[in-house]
Amino acid sequence: MLAVASNVVVLVALLGRRRTRSGAHLLLANLASADLTVILAAVPTAVASRVLGPDPVGSLACRFVHYAVFVGVYVSMYTLVVLSVFGFFTELMRGAAAAANRKRYSDLIVRVLRNCF
Repeated sequence: MLAVASNVVVLVALLGRRRTRSGAHLLLANLASADLTVILAAVPTAVASRVLGPDPVGSLACRFVHYAVFVGVYVSMYTLVVLSVFGFFTELMRGAAAAANRKRYSDLIVRVLRNCF
């Protein structure tokens, strides 16, 4: 319950203001939404399988839950990688000349990560 509340607070804080939207804020919002997906898909089914026995929700729902957890974990992992690369280039590109090249480097990072994964 605490994890759901904290991720919702993060999403409201990051997406609530239009002025503060940046690449890093959108990546953090993506991370919070991926965590919400994992929390809302994995925890209730894990509790239900412990209480009611194996496969309490049916075969199709079980596959969907495992798929949602799989996607959520990988989105979290790749978002952390992108945040790390983004932070590296932010530190590398400080100054006035860096602001002009930031869009170009952001596009480069997205293309490289899209091709790698």
